[in-house]
Amino acid sequence: MDLRICWAGFRNQISLRLPASTRYHGAYEGGLCEHSLDVYHMAKKAIAGYELELTEESVVVATLFHDLCKVNFYKKDVRNQKINGTWQEVPCYTIEEKYCFGGHGSKSVYLV
Repeated sequence: MDLRICWAGFRNQISLRLPASTRYHGAYEGGLCEHSLDVYHMAKKAIAGYELELTEESVVVATLFHDLCKVNFYKKDVRNQKINGTWQEVPCYTIEEKYCFGGHGSKSVYLV
């Protein structure tokens, strides 16, 4: 598997527009892409450190697609936030659940 082709498809089709969460890590447009790449790079370091023998394909699939269930999971919305003593509408992301079973890891495996 060519990592560049796999990543280009993932990045171009979905993740550049998606957040990784609603409030925590990567809670902004493109956050899912950035988070998935971070997980890939951390996994590569751990694999090298422990001298594990894993194929590049396994690492790519496990890391870049570990949050696949987050595609079409968040929607853009607005919420009220007090800024300088005045309530204002600010952009945010909310959850739109489509798969009501298990955690996001098992949902991502189901989708793959």
